[in-house]
Amino acid sequence: MLEHSLDERYEVKGILGKGGMGIVYHAHDSILGIDVAIKMLRADLMGIAAIRLQREAIAAGKLQNPNIARIFDFGQTKDGSPYMVMELVSGKSLAQVIQHSGAIPYEAAIHIFMQICRGLDHAHANGIVHRDLKPSNVMLIEREYGAYLVKLLDFGVAKIETDQKLTSEGSIIGSPLYMSPEQVESESVSFKADIYSLGCLMFETLSGKPPLKGETAIETMSMHKKMAPPLLSEVTQSPIPAELVKLIDACLRKSPADRPESAYFIEKELKNILHPVLPDITEKSSQPKEFRPETEAEKRLSKMPKSTAFTIGGTLALAAVIALSMSFAHFQKKEKAQFEQATKASTTTSPKGQSEIDDKFNANPNFEFSQFEGKPGHSAKKAATDEDLKDLIATNYPVLKIKKGHIDGTGLKYLTKLDIEWLEIRNPRFNCNNVKYLKSFKCLKKYVMSVPELNDENMKDLADIKTLETLIITVGDITDKGVGYLTKLPSLKRLEINLCPKVSKEIGRKVATIKTLQYFTLPCMQSPASLAAISKANIKNIGLNSLYLTGKDLDLICVGLQPDTLCMSNIFIKDNNYSGLQKLKKLQKLDLTYNKIFAPGLITELSKLKVPEIDFTESHLNATQFKQLLNNPNLKKITCNFCRKLRDDNMEYFKTEYKKRWNKDVQAIKLDFDQADLNNLKSKPFEIDIQ
Repeated sequence: MLEHSLDERYEVKGILGKGGMGIVYHAHDSILGIDVAIKMLRADLMGIAAIRLQREAIAAGKLQNPNIARIFDFGQTKDGSPYMVMELVSGKSLAQVIQHSGAIPYEAAIHIFMQICRGLDHAHANGIVHRDLKPSNVMLIEREYGAYLVKLLDFGVAKIETDQKLTSEGSIIGSPLYMSPEQVESESVSFKADIYSLGCLMFETLSGKPPLKGETAIETMSMHKKMAPPLLSEVTQSPIPAELVKLIDACLRKSPADRPESAYFIEKELKNILHPVLPDITEKSSQPKEFRPETEAEKRLSKMPKSTAFTIGGTLALAAVIALSMSFAHFQKKEKAQFEQATKASTTTSPKGQSEIDDKFNANPNFEFSQFEGKPGHSAKKAATDEDLKDLIATNYPVLKIKKGHIDGTGLKYLTKLDIEWLEIRNPRFNCNNVKYLKSFKCLKKYVMSVPELNDENMKDLADIKTLETLIITVGDITDKGVGYLTKLPSLKRLEINLCPKVSKEIGRKVATIKTLQYFTLPCMQSPASLAAISKANIKNIGLNSLYLTGKDLDLICVGLQPDTLCMSNIFIKDNNYSGLQKLKKLQKLDLTYNKIFAPGLITELSKLKVPEIDFTESHLNATQFKQLLNNPNLKKITCNFCRKLRDDNMEYFKTEYKKRWNKDVQAIKLDFDQADLNNLKSKPFEIDIQ
């Protein structure tokens, strides 16, 4: 029975549905006290499909947004099959509504579209492209007073990297009726592909049929590539505002560059269409942006009579119930406390006192002040622009993070004379060619980048930042050639390369020539020669993050490298064989932070591993797994900060029992929420940033 293979916390109630990759079960989570959905792979679809399921968990796990279905857990059954635990969303999909009721009146539809845009914008701001947006992946949940909550589903083909290995060469991902031209061509896609799919979705919602449909899937894809879609006003008699017709037509442009700039921009346009007499006072005023020169379609549109206002005569009949009553998130009060501490400690930021700190904090409302590892800095908000970066000259804080905003990087030219030590860019709108400005940064020591379009030429620019000590690339289109440029860096100590599938198994041989390197994250399984080169270079801190390995691979890594510190975050051992860990003879610390996966094989090996320190911070270790570590007599310190499945009494029990069993003390540390947070833990979401 399935329930006997799962974690004991889950009670399976039945099957919700079956798809191409596997089965989705209805289950009850005894710890959270709610019903959940569990996605399980079919037995004959391991390998690549397992990576996709893991990728979906990693992708959606990063997205904590009201308009995106939550991911609660990811693990393996006793036989090694991966599964994912998701928010159970009960209701009707947009596809079901269209099939049952036909086209939806535009005023009701706009409210749906705006929520879809919010979910997409959050995903895009985190570097994630959905790639399969369609009405069946949009759930509508009935709420009070006739309102509806939108939830986006199925990030199983989400693009968090340029990954040709997860699809056979030349294969196509997406649904033909909603597929962008670049997806048809099997080209690298950006968030503009989701904009195109959104245009198809909006067209169908308002007309009852997709904009392009051939007799076969191949014909439909060919039409998306070559044929201009009709105007919405040409296929429906319902009154549709001219601006809405124009907006949808812009989303359906063949060239990604001709489509609207972002989902956030589309949401603003939709808001203006719905309430044209009310100006948007939440953002800086600006001149409206043209999508492109007027086309033949727009010329036809200009001849269309203006639509009259449409009044909805009733609400949509959507029978929906959402089964989400509690969620967990990253400790958001932490940064608030750090901010309060920074504003009190005036000597750390300005000798002129508190008034100057306040002035600096308010330098630009589109950036938020905070502290990062004790250093003051700014984070871009959603409305931030490149011109806003100019205002940061007055602050000269050492940390700058750009995850949100309409920033393509041209504004970095204003910051070249500042004392920025730590720069982090995770914004899909960033143009990687603007990395060139970083060569003029005189103090930059740590650079983190998560932009899929990063290429080898951009790496050449990064290699000119002579002060760089830490470089973390979490996704990119780089090759061994690009990584090779980094050998010129005179002070590089830490190099992390994740989710860059064009980097080969021989890259370790080049990296080993960086004489100052102390920490290296393997981008993929390395060849024996490459492992030997890394070992010879005496790089004693190794990372294995988001990798798909076999037990034999892990054995070769452990035997060949013999690291002092090993970091294993979100790796997947397909045969559940972690025995290679026992061959680590010099290991001083095992880092399992941010780990969603704790396979039975891993827990078994941890219970007898010769290592004095294990760090589980922000992982999904549960009480049963934690208890098994009592069998390990070698532990001196175990850290479980923000482990949501453990309680303080678990820690006290562990320390007491460990003392009884082995006649020695062990440090069991758990930094937790304050009492006010504990009382409201079930209602306060937080973000978990999965690297």
